[in-house]
Amino acid sequence: MQKLHSDKSRYFEIQYLNSKESILPFIENYFVPKVGTRVLEIGSAEGGVLRPFVEEGSNCLGIELNPNRVKLVIDFQKEDIGKGNINFIAKDIYDIHEK
Repeated sequence: MQKLHSDKSRYFEIQYLNSKESILPFIENYFVPKVGTRVLEIGSAEGGVLRPFVEEGSNCLGIELNPNRVKLVIDFQKEDIGKGNINFIAKDIYDIHEK
């Protein structure tokens, strides 16, 4: 049996469902994202949490420290990356002076 942390497509699906069923509805109690709303996630991993926001029309940016996880994101979110709806950066957010 494959462990969850090594099954990245299953992990992405769990992130996605959690965001769609819990995180986005919670946020909508206080703020309803409109088409074009910009959403930033720091520590985005495979980007599953951002996916429901993209589906609602938000423009999303995920910042992930681990470049290998960002490589996986490109496979999981290829279509929306191509459309410019979502982007990911492999970067340490504390390196604010680097470009």
